[in-house]
Amino acid sequence: MTAATRRAISADSGFTLIELLVALALFALISLAGVSLIETTLGVQQRTDGRSERLAEIQRALYLVTVDLEQLTAGPLPDPAMLSFQRASSGGDYSVSYYLADGAVHRVAAGTDRIILSNISVVEWRFFKNGAWTDQPSSQEAPQRPSGVELVLQLDRSTAFVGGTLRRVIELPAEP
Repeated sequence: MTAATRRAISADSGFTLIELLVALALFALISLAGVSLIETTLGVQQRTDGRSERLAEIQRALYLVTVDLEQLTAGPLPDPAMLSFQRASSGGDYSVSYYLADGAVHRVAAGTDRIILSNISVVEWRFFKNGAWTDQPSSQEAPQRPSGVELVLQLDRSTAFVGGTLRRVIELPAEP
């Protein structure tokens, strides 16, 4: 090989500065797109997990209210601030109350007060008696026990992933 041939081969082998800059720019664009895709995926997963946890919390609370009311033995008692009644259990009857305080639904059972659902702005109870819905449960003037209870919850959307109005109708058992 002659010296001129060697110089021609060495001049053609390798990359120019412009080629390296173009390759780095393309790599940066592809990396940026990949990072954006990962961030979007993680954000969607976080929102989905939050919604799933909120829906599970709502489902547990509604299940507890339903089970309590299905075991009702006496009441509900007329009280504008809370729903109170007697519930049957294997160890005997005990009182249960539900009320709203500080944006959370509380359940008081056998003297223990627990929050069962948070981020709630409104709780409304209505009772089905004599073929119509009323805001008043049994009273001395109308002693007939209701045959159904409606629970309406206003879910606060400001801090929770799931908001809106939720309505649950629970059929009460026949009087013992």
